[in-house]
Amino acid sequence: SYTLYFLPLFRHNVDALLPIYLQLLQFLVIQKNEIWGLKKIQSENESNKNLLQGYKKVIVDLSNKLRREDS
Repeated sequence: SYTLYFLPLFRHNVDALLPIYLQLLQFLVIQKNEIWGLKKIQSENESNKNLLQGYKKVIVDLSNKLRREDS
């Protein structure tokens, strides 16, 4: 009977907190999606950096080859 006394109070608190809980869940989903998007961009940037390094090496190699042919 002691527990039954507090049950309506507990139910009221749960009802009051449910909208906040749902908003937090929605916020977490949004943040998770934003983090995923940022990680995807980071991965693309790393790939682009690697391509750039490769292009630089090709340009340097071709420049050196042209200099040798001119001499």
